[in-house]
Amino acid sequence: VQPKLVGKGQIAYLARYQVDKPPAVIIRNDDGSSRSLSMLNGIEQKTSDAIWKKFVPTEVKYLDAEDGITSAHIFIEPQTPPPANGYPVIIQVRGGPAWRVYPGMGRFFLGQYLASRGYLFVSINYRGGLGLGLDYRTPEKAGINGGSELLDLAAVVEHLKSRKDVN
Repeated sequence: VQPKLVGKGQIAYLARYQVDKPPAVIIRNDDGSSRSLSMLNGIEQKTSDAIWKKFVPTEVKYLDAEDGITSAHIFIEPQTPPPANGYPVIIQVRGGPAWRVYPGMGRFFLGQYLASRGYLFVSINYRGGLGLGLDYRTPEKAGINGGSELLDLAAVVEHLKSRKDVN
């Protein structure tokens, strides 16, 4: 994110897309090699590593809406067995859609916290969002032209209704 020229042929940038690690500053050399810089001392790094090891896996689920468009959504599931009546679910329906959700972003931490408390957390990546190609970014019937991104929400709901471990 926002690369900066830091030396002869070296570029530094913040890498945020890391599922099992905190964001890191990456230095890329002109020969293509790269290295990560730690901003933490040894004790801080051990503490950070211990916290990140407690995080549960984040899954990207690709779901087809009723109109055939596939969208990608973040699921963070509890590591405990579901209650008798199934996991409670929290769906993050953010504003947008001109945005992107991916493991490691800001709401990742909220999802991790909720999963640690027994909730299944879902963050929706509506069509019109970034990172999945131009056709996905500029769908024909999005927003005021038809609201087709609501079909992505409906696909998530249908997926959840099909699961036996969800309330």
